Amino acid sequence: MSLRKAAESNLINIMTRTKVATKRCNSLIDLTQGPILKTLIRLAVPVTISMVMFTIYLLVDLYFVGRLGPDAVAALSISSNAFFIHLGFATILGTGGMALIAQALYSVTTLT
Repeated sequence: MSLRKAAESNLINIMTRTKVATKRCNSLIDLTQGPILKTLIRLAVPVTISMVMFTIYLLVDLYFVGRLGPDAVAALSISSNAFFIHLGFATILGTGGMALIAQALYSVTTLT
């Protein structure tokens, strides 16, 4: 069995398991139907909540670190900015990876 055939069979197995799992889940979002604004808001709310929670975490952390002095506050501020930059790059790579995986899965289903 060639490597390509093995990869295709693995992807097909994953897709069939995903179909079974999605039949159990009733809260799927169809991005091709309905108003665009409502769909965008529905997708953006979890991300916004997570960013607000992270900001609150940083503020509480800053409050306690602030008691240690200005050098500690400066170090925390720099590391917080570095983490937000890292988070942005991770989001970009994750989104690109999901697009590539989706294209690969679609090409396997159209070939078979």
